[in-house]
Amino acid sequence: MNIRYRALLLLTCCLSVIMLYGKMVKPITVAQGQPYTDHIALANDATDKDIMVKFQFNEDANTLTVSVISYRTLFVFWDDTRYKNVVKRRWIHTDRLPYVATCEDGQRFRLTKELCNSLPKPNKKYIFKKWMTYEGLQPQEKEIMMVNSYLEQVFDIQNKRSNVAIHLHDVMLLDLVKQKGIKSEYQISFGKDLDTEYQITIQRNPCFGLEKETETAQKAFEAVTKSYKLLKKNYAKGTVSSQESKKAFDELKATLTAQYQHNNDSSACPVIQDYINQYNLKVDSLTSMKVQVETPAEVAEKVMGAKGNEANEANGKIVLANARQIDSKVSRWLTSRNASERADLVRECQNIIRDTKQIIITLPQAKWSETIKIFRQAEQYFNKTCR
Repeated sequence: MNIRYRALLLLTCCLSVIMLYGKMVKPITVAQGQPYTDHIALANDATDKDIMVKFQFNEDANTLTVSVISYRTLFVFWDDTRYKNVVKRRWIHTDRLPYVATCEDGQRFRLTKELCNSLPKPNKKYIFKKWMTYEGLQPQEKEIMMVNSYLEQVFDIQNKRSNVAIHLHDVMLLDLVKQKGIKSEYQISFGKDLDTEYQITIQRNPCFGLEKETETAQKAFEAVTKSYKLLKKNYAKGTVSSQESKKAFDELKATLTAQYQHNNDSSACPVIQDYINQYNLKVDSLTSMKVQVETPAEVAEKVMGAKGNEANEANGKIVLANARQIDSKVSRWLTSRNASERADLVRECQNIIRDTKQIIITLPQAKWSETIKIFRQAEQYFNKTCR
């Protein structure tokens, strides 16, 4: 007895291992507008026995559609069905099926002898498997047909899950072998347990259904940006001329910072999160804005400083222009053979040098050192050449 028990246990383990490794597991991914299609060869000896399995995800309806397409007409059982309950002398009695299936008047269905012989013995105990089982899905109601040019089932995805499973089982091929009037005879010539499990990852759009939230985040960002630009425009210099003006700035800033608080929310939608991040940056910029009151003396000093800078820029340009004039006149002096013209050129250069030195005195030496250097080189060139 103990030996029999051990043998039975070993046999059970072996069958479990065979079943485990016999099943085909296929991880796949689907998304809106990105279906997945698989090709399955039911037999190696005939391509007309190939089928295509297609998975389509509709995010708007939150559905998954499974379709099986074949060159041949298809027959499947929509629920687990015991052989002896529905098959008599190889004929299928449609009224004994465990579900309601639609067929036309006069249609009859028979299993071929070869198919029956291929089933495990005894046939009467054999159970035809429901052609498809599933996890995380709820099938939508549909009319079940005995004769199918293709198979299709639409599922509602429970709780908007991102991972579901479809397991395909018995799929059979149906052939029309005789037709007389309204009577037609079909034979089921080939069947196979696909035993293929699709582990489906559904890639959802993180922004789907968040149109209102996106619009709200966008409007908040645009509003704070508009207010910040207005405040920046009115106080671009960062200074005001009186305490009254500073008070007006402080009151306006306080109103805006109270209106636009930092948003600590987060979103899985990258578009919304980007609007939140940009909004917070503008709030930080608004909060950090400051102005200070300038005294009349500081204002006057800035004005004078600006005027002085303008004068220095003008004088610097004059120094460069005078250096070019000296070089030009020295070149003319070298080519001239007229003593009177040469004397005039020397005198003109001396006057330019004298006037330019007066200008150089007014320039900040460090800032204008390169300009002054250019003039000194022109002066040295004149003194060396025109003796």
